[in-house]
Amino acid sequence: MISELSRWLDSERLGVEGLTELEAERFLATRRARGVRAFRSLAALEPLLRYLRGLGVAPVVVVRTSVTALEELIERYRRYLLLERVLTPESAKLYVRSVQTSQLTECARAAVRTKETYLAAHYAQLRGRRGEQKAIGAIRHDLLVAYFHIVRDHVPYRDLGPDWQRKRYSVEHRARRLQRQLEALGYAVTLEQTNPAEQTA
Repeated sequence: MISELSRWLDSERLGVEGLTELEAERFLATRRARGVRAFRSLAALEPLLRYLRGLGVAPVVVVRTSVTALEELIERYRRYLLLERVLTPESAKLYVRSVQTSQLTECARAAVRTKETYLAAHYAQLRGRRGEQKAIGAIRHDLLVAYFHIVRDHVPYRDLGPDWQRKRYSVEHRARRLQRQLEALGYAVTLEQTNPAEQTA
């Protein structure tokens, strides 16, 4: 398999220094696509990868921090294109760029035309303050975040409702959030409303 890997690296114009974990998975995906049954998983290459990393010629695995939901979703989609669809990096890049712009924009425009939904209400709120383009951009982000949680948690889509923003920043919601923060610090907190008229103003 080492000689096959060497030929694949040459065909992809990669050196050993470019043999990242993702590229190793791409190599294995091409073998699976050809119907090869032996040594199909990353575990089969792990001893070689460890050896090359120990020599300092192959890149070590870098764990990214502070990755947003949007970034993780886009990365998962890119990996799907590379490893499941076995596309070239150039083709995968075009697909990702398309999803990030035109196709996702069309989905966002369709979503804001729905009635009595969170996305429509959020769009209307932002359009007046920030303009149409930035408002559509925010809805694109909302859609990707929702899709990320649906895929990760295996749950159906649940609309938050047109009044979710108002509820989120209501006095009651802020009070409960502060209560949870204090309880996390070890305090026992009891909420008592002292001025009902001001609470509902």
